[in-house]
Amino acid sequence: MLQRTTSLALYFLALLSMAVPSEQLAAPGWMEAARYLAFVAIAAAIALMSHIRFGLRIPAGLETTLLALFFLFYAASALWGSQMADSYIKSVLVLTALMTALGIASMLPLERALAIVFYALATFIVICVAVVFLWPSIGVDQTWEHAGKWRGIAGQKNGLAAYAAYAAVLGVGLPLAPRPTPLRRCAAFCLRLLLVALCFVAVYKSGSRGGLMLAMAGLGSMAIARMPHAVQRASLLIGIALSIPLLFLVLASFSVDGDKLSVLGLTVDTNSRMKLWQFGFEYMHAQGRMLTGFGMDSFWTPERLTAFQDIYSWELDNFHNGYITLLVETGLIGFTLFITGFLGLYLLALIAIGSIRAPGTILAFAVLNMFTLGNLIENELARSTSLGIYMFLIIAFSLRNEVTGWLEHRHPRRRPVHPPAFGY
Repeated sequence: MLQRTTSLALYFLALLSMAVPSEQLAAPGWMEAARYLAFVAIAAAIALMSHIRFGLRIPAGLETTLLALFFLFYAASALWGSQMADSYIKSVLVLTALMTALGIASMLPLERALAIVFYALATFIVICVAVVFLWPSIGVDQTWEHAGKWRGIAGQKNGLAAYAAYAAVLGVGLPLAPRPTPLRRCAAFCLRLLLVALCFVAVYKSGSRGGLMLAMAGLGSMAIARMPHAVQRASLLIGIALSIPLLFLVLASFSVDGDKLSVLGLTVDTNSRMKLWQFGFEYMHAQGRMLTGFGMDSFWTPERLTAFQDIYSWELDNFHNGYITLLVETGLIGFTLFITGFLGLYLLALIAIGSIRAPGTILAFAVLNMFTLGNLIENELARSTSLGIYMFLIIAFSLRNEVTGWLEHRHPRRRPVHPPAFGY
């Protein structure tokens, strides 16, 4: 009963994280406040159920401890930030995400949690595609840069592409539930195939290169995770051997020209992101915020937006990179906590796919790689109510439980044998 209730709550939580009222929907102003209230209520209910049943605890592990400490530090950074109401609200939402993910990791197995997220993603993509055909004025972008691109009710094409990529990868990797008859098994397979195909069509029609890269990264990660152990180890050794000369080649060929990065003869246009990053770093150095950062959601104040606009004649209150955002908002202390915890989590994921041939661990590895790549071009890490940050936290705390359970099953702990004088 508890698992069913938690699964239902997670399903609606995932839907609310994606269904953001946008200008295209012409939703009334109270819709956004109602969404936040419903989101927080469901998240708090999950955390409360977990606390009553299991107690609120962090799974034992270096990576889980460091990531939990980082998010606590990130939430506390609002205290030395801009002192705006939005900063404190976001701090509460980050703490809510942390406690909710801990609760889900305690009450649901990793594979089931990812399956619930897939059902929510599939529902959202089906709605988006329906809106594209039924209300093209809402579902299809009409701006001159992106005319004809699908966006559904996601607000923008990049959002739809990211959700569709996650849904496609989860749909490919999750096993089908057993059915009592061959006819039902065939129907379930056909439905899954249709949903995955619809997701790939949505990625393609959105015209998002980022979404296409996410889908390729997820599918490639699953292919690597399913390789034989010997092939995985050989690939790892070869990768390490090749990375050393590659690093020197990258350092030797790396150059910056305005908003363009050149590496190994390839030129990448950052679409003005370099201007945003440089502006943030200059203010960090000038105001002595290198260690602690500017605080949660506290850099792009009206004064700094005006200063940026005076220089470049345009403004954008987003660094469009999750790692740069964390560095600017939490400084070297917070960034070091996060990177160290993240590397520990990634090492655990590598150990898991090399030892546990389970769909949950394979998908965790794929989603982790997708999330890592996605934050290079977008800002999922600093979005306290996004589906991406919830998936990341659930994987971070659930993967440790999966590996611990597998080790205890493979090597059950035996009760120590003591001399009679020290017997229990």
